[in-house]
Amino acid sequence: MQSIKRFILTFLVMAAPLSAKEPDSKSFARTSAYEMKPGDVVRIDYTSRGCFHWAHHELVLTRTEKGVSLTGANLQLPADEKTNKPVEGEKKKWRSVDLTEDQLARIDRTFEYLRNCGRGGCTTVNNITLTQTRAGKTIASESMVDATCHLGSDGKTISFAELIALISPKTDP
Repeated sequence: MQSIKRFILTFLVMAAPLSAKEPDSKSFARTSAYEMKPGDVVRIDYTSRGCFHWAHHELVLTRTEKGVSLTGANLQLPADEKTNKPVEGEKKKWRSVDLTEDQLARIDRTFEYLRNCGRGGCTTVNNITLTQTRAGKTIASESMVDATCHLGSDGKTISFAELIALISPKTDP
């Protein structure tokens, strides 16, 4: 009798993730950098946590008639030099760069990779939230988790660190 109870309990614990309902993403289109219309904005909230780091950034893609530009900000609060406690203030905005067609395609392949990669087994865990707006209304919204440590290593996708390097000053983490 004890082994049957243990089996049922084990089965229920293991089956719970299978029955967990996924968020209803069908009500929104999928986020796409390449297919943005003029005036569209894609906000990427990117948080990375690992054994020896923590980073929080906002990346913003904006489509104009000329193309897509990338800008962003470091959302980490700076520490007071004396107390080492976080200091409230405005987010530190970075410069803006125009993206190439290749970079846009790599961003979309990154989004697709993140939709399908699964959790992975790396100790670095990246949480990504994408929000695409058009005329002030949200048309796409997705949240993803990546712990594969492979993003950008294939040359077909682009890592968020690579995007951040395009727009951040050299002194910023």
